[in-house]
Amino acid sequence: MNYLILTLLGLNLLGVFYIIYKITVQKKSDSSQELNQKLIENLIKIKREMSDLKTFVDQHTRLVQVEMARFRAEQERPPVVVPTSEQHAERETLFLNERYKEVFELQDQGLSVSEIAKKLEKGDTEIQLILQLAGKRG
Repeated sequence: MNYLILTLLGLNLLGVFYIIYKITVQKKSDSSQELNQKLIENLIKIKREMSDLKTFVDQHTRLVQVEMARFRAEQERPPVVVPTSEQHAERETLFLNERYKEVFELQDQGLSVSEIAKKLEKGDTEIQLILQLAGKRG
């Protein structure tokens, strides 16, 4: 960006020298006071344009820096891991097993659905549903 500014400044300076040359060659009859006035006006105009250009470059430099920082932050962010359907099913099974562990233990001991329901103070239908969902039909 700085090379661009320097190049533009150099071109503007060449433009000033060209204007000075044209003014002196074409209008030798102009008084030196008029020449100085035109030169000052041109220098003021160039200074204003250079200031506008510098402001423009500074604004865009800041925007590029912000976007680069945002890009780097996104690159450093850990990837989002979405569990596969197998992992999801395994987690659900673990949850069910833990929650209804007592039901499964009692069934493994040979108790019937009615006996498990009485012991846990739940309904027969609820115990039967738990066992069916877990794949352990009673």
